[in-house]
Amino acid sequence: MSPDSFDWEKYVDLAEEIYQKKDTDESECRFRTGISRAYYGVYNMCKNFAIKNNLINEKKLKNSYSSHADLIDKFIYSHRFVFEYNAELDEIKKDIGEILKELRDYRNDADYQNTYPGTDIIRDLELAYESAKEALDSIKNLQEEMVKMKQCS
Repeated sequence: MSPDSFDWEKYVDLAEEIYQKKDTDESECRFRTGISRAYYGVYNMCKNFAIKNNLINEKKLKNSYSSHADLIDKFIYSHRFVFEYNAELDEIKKDIGEILKELRDYRNDADYQNTYPGTDIIRDLELAYESAKEALDSIKNLQEEMVKMKQCS
């Protein structure tokens, strides 16, 4: 199965759908699921982008206990990437990493805490899907720039 075989953006769409039905569905389980799906949609899009562009080794990522933190760090701190020579694109890459880190915090709360620690789970769901949409747009932008850079070389 190729890394691009499933459209991970559908997870973010599901998060948005859950948020849109917030007034008719008061299920904390659904809200937590929406937060989790927003994170995993972005995580997997980032992972596929990083693998495709040699930012991270797929085998190492699979065998790593800290694969989520490793991927986030590659986006935020990596200087072994083609964008190091383009400050604007490097900043976009770092922003994606920061969003992914924030989404992971929301997801950890939603997936692991018996009592949701946030003050407003619906607000957190909204922030999660909006941030996820922003990150996906940025990933698409970076991918387009990668294609342009490869065509120029």
